[in-house]
Amino acid sequence: MDFSLENLTDRFLRTVLDPFSTRDIQRFCMQLGLRISEREAKTLLAQSPYVYMLTDGSYITRAGVFSRQWFSIRPTAQEVAKGVFVAGDRCIPFVDDELSPSNLTFIIDGRELPKKVCQFDSDFAIDLYQLYGEEYAPQYIASDPANSDVDYVSRNFELSTSVNLTCVDIGYLETCYGFVEGDRLVCRVTDWDAGVVEIKVLHSHTDVFEAGPVASARLDWYDLLEKKLLESFDSAGPCSTIAEQLEIVFFDNRSKLCVPECGSIEEFLARYSKKVGLEHYGVETRLWRKGEMVPAIGVWNDAELAL
Repeated sequence: MDFSLENLTDRFLRTVLDPFSTRDIQRFCMQLGLRISEREAKTLLAQSPYVYMLTDGSYITRAGVFSRQWFSIRPTAQEVAKGVFVAGDRCIPFVDDELSPSNLTFIIDGRELPKKVCQFDSDFAIDLYQLYGEEYAPQYIASDPANSDVDYVSRNFELSTSVNLTCVDIGYLETCYGFVEGDRLVCRVTDWDAGVVEIKVLHSHTDVFEAGPVASARLDWYDLLEKKLLESFDSAGPCSTIAEQLEIVFFDNRSKLCVPECGSIEEFLARYSKKVGLEHYGVETRLWRKGEMVPAIGVWNDAELAL
């Protein structure tokens, strides 16, 4: 095809939020002085990682699906003690997973929260990146600009006992919004292409006994997430990445999962899920039924393998 896929991806597929058709792609290309057929447009969209096809034959970008959808982060006691939180994997699947977490921007009421570097135990740091795959977490940590003075490549990405991480400073949240340990940040992406996340403070530190309507709704949210993940294992199997598994589940169930009363995936795996966990898949990790070996073959690919 005689046009720049990169140009199209950057200008259209990373920024358009509303559903669109192949004709919209053709019109957009024409504005760039490029002509493509409907077949070429369909081929382009089928090959793009930034696009989903809807049931009516139209398309929507990942930016369109995951922008303006609610998710939450609950900073740990260790982070709050340092006056920060770490983005890590906590914005998956809502942000572009090709963006470094250290490059995400967090804003509240139009004000950007500053960043600062803090030191953490390496095991704690790895837990904050587990949704990228525990096997890849050291590489994400090593790529953080806070560790630019350490040559992790020559060390085969073997982390020292403690590592530096670029963190989001929550001093302003503590001073102006009364944020304390146990409170939650309810988030939504406002600029998917640039990695901008808007946050609100939800005072949940008093939910010790998980009582009340909001806490009860959050428990229901954890039950629903577990149910939908188990269903995705049956229909889609272990996806190519943990992020892709979560994309499928949240895409299909965003009206019920992306609500202000949502919990977090981190808490779901650590505290609430009895049936879903991070399991080994060869040398990698995947979300799967807790305690079970992740299969390579199932109903999701047996027809493919029979060819």
